[in-house]
Amino acid sequence: MPPEKQLLHWSRRPAVQRPLRYARRLLAMTPREVAARIEPHLPRLRTAAAPAPAVDRRRLTGFPFGPERARSILAAWARARPEQATRVVSEARRLLEEVDIFGTPVRLDPQTVDWQAGLDLRGTWELHRQQYLFTLGRAHLVTGEPVFAARVGELFESWWAQNPRGHGVAWSSALEVGVRSISWLWTLPLLLGTLEERSLQRWLASLDEHYEYLRTHLSLYTDPTNHLIGEAAALWILSVALPDPPGAARTAARALAILNGQMQRQISPDGVGREQSTGYLRLVLDFVLQVIAISRRLGRAVPAPLLERTAAALDFLGTLAGAEGETPAIGDSDDARGVPLRELSGTNFRDLLSAGAAVLGRPEWSRGVPESAVWLAGPEAATGPLPDGRGSVPIVGTEPRASASGVAKPRSRVFAPGGYCFFTSEHDGHQMALLFDVGPLGLWPNASHGHADALSVQVQLDGRWVLGDPGTGGYASVGAVRDALRGTASHNTVTVDGLDQTDALEVFKWLNPVETRLLEAVCTDEYDYALAVHEGYRRLRHPVTHYRSVLRVRGGFVVDDRLEGDGRHHGALRFHFPPGTEVSLETARCVTAGGLRLCFSDDCRLETGLWSRRFGEWQEAPVAVVEREAELPLVWSTWLGPAEQPR
Repeated sequence: MPPEKQLLHWSRRPAVQRPLRYARRLLAMTPREVAARIEPHLPRLRTAAAPAPAVDRRRLTGFPFGPERARSILAAWARARPEQATRVVSEARRLLEEVDIFGTPVRLDPQTVDWQAGLDLRGTWELHRQQYLFTLGRAHLVTGEPVFAARVGELFESWWAQNPRGHGVAWSSALEVGVRSISWLWTLPLLLGTLEERSLQRWLASLDEHYEYLRTHLSLYTDPTNHLIGEAAALWILSVALPDPPGAARTAARALAILNGQMQRQISPDGVGREQSTGYLRLVLDFVLQVIAISRRLGRAVPAPLLERTAAALDFLGTLAGAEGETPAIGDSDDARGVPLRELSGTNFRDLLSAGAAVLGRPEWSRGVPESAVWLAGPEAATGPLPDGRGSVPIVGTEPRASASGVAKPRSRVFAPGGYCFFTSEHDGHQMALLFDVGPLGLWPNASHGHADALSVQVQLDGRWVLGDPGTGGYASVGAVRDALRGTASHNTVTVDGLDQTDALEVFKWLNPVETRLLEAVCTDEYDYALAVHEGYRRLRHPVTHYRSVLRVRGGFVVDDRLEGDGRHHGALRFHFPPGTEVSLETARCVTAGGLRLCFSDDCRLETGLWSRRFGEWQEAPVAVVEREAELPLVWSTWLGPAEQPR
C-alpha cells in the first residue's frame, strides 16, 4: 500500500471499499437490469440482409431537414458567411486525404481505410461517428464538385462492408450508434440527387438497423448519463425521420419520455449539469436542441419540463460564458459534439448559446449567428428573424447593449442546487469573474466525468480565464495522465497529506464521494460572499475538514482557507495557469500571471503541472503553490485582483 494510503482510516481504504462497492451494486440490481447487462455479450448470428425495395426519394423529407430545406439553409449560410463556407470547402479537400482524430492523422482512402485505425477506443469511436461526412456533403453543395459526394458514398460503402450490425467496435456502444445515425441523417439530404440507388438502399437499410439496435440497447442501467440522453435523442430522430420504421409512434413517445425524465434527473433546476462537466453539458444540449427544433418544425409537442431544463442549462452556460462565449472547463471533456459540425470544439460556447437562442427564441443568449443556429432554426437565421413557436424573435440586434459585444454584462449569481457561486467584479476598467465550486463530485453512483475539485475556484479577467481547470487529457489509454488531471492537485483548491479528496476506482468511477455543503451565500451591490465546506478528508485516521470562503470586495476577491481537525497534517494550496502564461514571483508572497495578481499569507513557490487544451493532448503549465505542515487548525488567506491599472 502506498504510504499516503496508510493515512486513511482502515474502513475507508480502497482495498476495503472496492469489494464493498461492487457487492452493494450487485445486490441492488434487478432481474431486468441483469438481463439488460448480459444481452449485449451474447453471441450473435451473422445474417444476410434482405434485398431492399426501391426507394421513393420523395418520402425522405422527415429528416432533420429535407433536401430542399438543406439547400436553402446552405445557400443562405454561404451568402451570409462566405469566408466560413470557403473554410468548409478547404477542410473537405483535406478530408479527401485524411481526418485528424485527436491529433492523429488517419487516411480516408475508401480502398484502404482501416476502421480500427490503431487508435485507442475513444479515437476509434470518433472515426466511426463519421461526422466528417457532413463536411464533405456541404462542400459538394457549395462547389457542385462530384468528388465530394462520391467520397461520401465510397466511405459509407467501405464502412458498411466491414461493420455488420452488432459486430465490432462500431456497435460496442449505443451512444456511438446514435451519434453515427445523426451524422448520416444530416448528410443524406445533401446527396439524394447524386447517390446511386443501391448505395441509398444500403444506407437506409443500415439506418433501420441503427434504429432497431437503439430500441433494444439504450443505456438504461449501464450508463444513464449523457449517453442515455444522446441515445434517446437519436432514437427519437430516427423514429420521425425514417419511412415507416416498426413501432415508430410508440418508439418516439418512449424516447421522448426518457429524454424528459433524464433532463430532470441530470440537469438541476438552475441549469447545472449534475455530471459536473461543462463539456458534457454542451453535448447533452446539442442532442436536445435537435429534438426541440425538429419538433417545432413538425408541429409536435415538447414536454414543458424538458424545455425548462434546457433553457435553464443554456442560461447557466450563458452566465459563465460572458460576452466572448469562453466557458470555464469543469470536469471531463472529450470534445464530443452531438451535431456533425467538426469545426466546433474547445471551450468557446458561442455556437451552442446562439443555437439555443435561435431554437428557443431567447435573444439574450445570442453570441452571433453561427452555422449550427442556421441548420437548427432554418435559413431565416442567417439574416435575423427566427421562429420560436410563438412568433418571430430577432436573434441579433435586440439584445441589451450593455457591453461592446451586445451581450449583457454578467451579474453575480448563486446556483445553489447545482453547486456553483459565480461572482463578478468591475473596478478601474477591469472586469473579473470568479467561479466557486460548492457542488458534488458528479452524478452518482459513478460520478463518471466529475473531478476531485471540491471548493476550487476559477478566475476570468477581462474576458480570459487566467486561473482555470487543466482539463482531461485522455481516458483509458493514458491512465496516469487521466488520474493526475482529475485529481485534487490539478485544481485550484487544497490537498491534505498529498491525497485526493476522494479515491479513484476505475477510469470512470470514484469511491468515497466528497460531501460538499454551501453554508452561506450572499450577493449584494457592495459585496458577494460564500462559505462552503467539504469533508473528503474525514476519511483520514485523523480527520480533516476544509472550509473555504470567497469574498468579493472592491477591485478583487479574498479567498480564505481553513483546515480543522486533529493532529499534524501537510496542506498544499495550488493555483493553475494556462500554458504559455507569463508567471513571475514579485515577492516571496506575491505572484503575477496573465494580468492577475495573487498575494498569499504564506510564502509561495512556482512549479510545473499538466494542462490539456484538447482531448488527447497535454503540455506543461505553471502552478503557484503554498504549502505548510503544522498542527491544525491551518489557515491561509489569498488576494486575487488585476496586476495593473488600465493604461
